[in-house]
Amino acid sequence: MKKLTLLALALSLALPAAAQAQDISYTYLEGGYTRIESAAEADGWAVNGSAAISDDFHVFAGYSQSDINGFGVDLDIFNVGIGYNHAFTNTVHGLARFGYENLDTNLGGSIDAWFTEVGVRAALGSHVEGWALAGYEDPEDFSGDFYAKIGTLINITPRVGLSAEVKLIDGDQQYFVGPRISF
Repeated sequence: MKKLTLLALALSLALPAAAQAQDISYTYLEGGYTRIESAAEADGWAVNGSAAISDDFHVFAGYSQSDINGFGVDLDIFNVGIGYNHAFTNTVHGLARFGYENLDTNLGGSIDAWFTEVGVRAALGSHVEGWALAGYEDPEDFSGDFYAKIGTLINITPRVGLSAEVKLIDGDQQYFVGPRISF
């Protein structure tokens, strides 16, 4: 019994070391559920994508459409930008991103904003990836705010996974969860 327990313990300790982390891909497409928890709550859908344009640079874009609960107001959010990614190791990358965002409602209101964020993205094993970013968003006609963004990707296959992310800004939370296809 002791030999079997020692063998099981040795295997459990060896498996994480033997697991090869997947390459971190900057070319992907994801879609899913989005939720904003603020003074008013909103639920809807979102599509996000990114494309590597070199080993160190990528472009990204996203679109979401939400219904602000109880108010009959639609909120559309569009963003686009460029990012720089630097590999510290095969499994840990530093990120710096800059982009533009537009928030639009069916009431005719629209807000343009610029944002920048820096952080780290890392493969945490053969099937899990995580990221953490700190950013600053500066909307026109409003004061800017710092934010934090954390997320994870659980790979079901090398190309298909489940992505989840939360953005914490000025007491508000913005959530996303959905499938991702990496290329």
